Amino acid sequence: MKHWIKPRRVEWISFYTMMPVLCCVLNYLLFDDRIYTDARIWFYSFPLIFLQGLVSWYLHIVVMYWLRIKFPLLKQTSLRLTILAFAHITMTFLTFVSLFYTYDALHFLGYNLDAGKLRSCLFVAIGLTMVATTMWEA
Repeated sequence: MKHWIKPRRVEWISFYTMMPVLCCVLNYLLFDDRIYTDARIWFYSFPLIFLQGLVSWYLHIVVMYWLRIKFPLLKQTSLRLTILAFAHITMTFLTFVSLFYTYDALHFLGYNLDAGKLRSCLFVAIGLTMVATTMWEA
């Protein structure tokens, strides 16, 4: 890549509106009611999740722009959107599974893996990702 891809305004807006919601929901799923009483979660987990979200979001943007270049024709729209949906769902899945399993492996802030909460998080994250992708492609 010769230069960094510069996200458009709508992409930044979607990040700054969805990421705080995702941070809160994710930390609640990870730590339950401890988010209200344990300041370490706010000081350590929120910034880590925000940073991971920023990296993941940017990679989503890069994939989307690359697919627009690779499949630019109107008749290629269905193919591009199918590949994009698959790529975004896969990237979201990998992002959140790696987060949950890393927190568990490190026992980060006392976290123990809960597969049910991971599943809930994946549904929320994939749903938000599809909403953002729809906004970006519209």
